Amino acid sequence: MDNIVDELKKNELPDFLSDREKSIVKYVLKITKTPSEMRKDDVEELKNAGLSESAVLNLVLVAGYFAFVNRLADGLGIDLEDYRSVNQKQISLCQSTEKLHKYRF
Repeated sequence: MDNIVDELKKNELPDFLSDREKSIVKYVLKITKTPSEMRKDDVEELKNAGLSESAVLNLVLVAGYFAFVNRLADGLGIDLEDYRSVNQKQISLCQSTEKLHKYRF
């Protein structure tokens, strides 16, 4: 785990991620940071990386759920945990990517 943390501190898309995982991380970062800029090409890139339509849907649902929970907590002034730092968000994103890969998304 320390290696992952060190890599994420240095680079948004660590070299140890596969091209498929990098596509997933890139997509999730975009839908999180600039959702209004999402285009059909973004989905096609995921499909070209080997994700099924079902996997893309699951990816969007997970990203949307996290956005919803964060917005809800922020709106109510609730501190979920100290996941506000960029490094922690990247670690969480990497762990989610590993889980998606494990379940063959």
